[in-house]
Amino acid sequence: MQINRYKVKITFTEPVLGSQPTTDIAAEFVAKKAQEALTKEAGKYNGELPEGYSVEIPEELMPHIDTPTDAVDKATTVFPRLDGEPMIMNYQVKGFLKESANIQNKMHGFATYRDQIGKFVHIPQRYIQLNIPHNGDFEICSRPLRAMTAQGPRVSLARSEQLPAGTWFEFELHLLLLPKCVIKAEHIKELLDFGKYIGLGQWRSSGSYGTFDYTFETLEEVA
Repeated sequence: MQINRYKVKITFTEPVLGSQPTTDIAAEFVAKKAQEALTKEAGKYNGELPEGYSVEIPEELMPHIDTPTDAVDKATTVFPRLDGEPMIMNYQVKGFLKESANIQNKMHGFATYRDQIGKFVHIPQRYIQLNIPHNGDFEICSRPLRAMTAQGPRVSLARSEQLPAGTWFEFELHLLLLPKCVIKAEHIKELLDFGKYIGLGQWRSSGSYGTFDYTFETLEEVA
């Protein structure tokens, strides 16, 4: 299979917010279901399991009572870490490209722009390190979120880790030259151009967070 290889460097022009929850939602779901199963089973024995009856549940899945501090931490989105260093995930970058393609769909005469990105653009590095500029550091961004619900307007508080403008990362991007692939390097650059308006990370739709500039370098191009 033929592959065109490129190197992309993204530099944030505005602060970027972490978007990963601090809790494992799947684990909490399993814990809840496990507790429900235990309660149901105990109901067969008048609310108390008989002596010797055991159900093994991993300790990390056992329910616990949150303190106020725990609740605040759970409401905060963060950057994933690898060996203590902040990272961005490859699927976040690919998700941005898909979002940009969806907005610019049909611009070049093909109606499957997003589909093309999903099938033929690959970012092999799963964890991509975020490089913080000199004298830069983590901060916390708190902001209200307003939503219209069936019960009327509601306001909640969101908190996210924040890294400063100038934070950058680079990654290798592969374009898989398979049958039905019609996108080229210039199309990918056009999608990345959209990062000046809607970027990466939490609250990117505000236009004030996660926007970026980029450089695009050809490493190997066979077609």
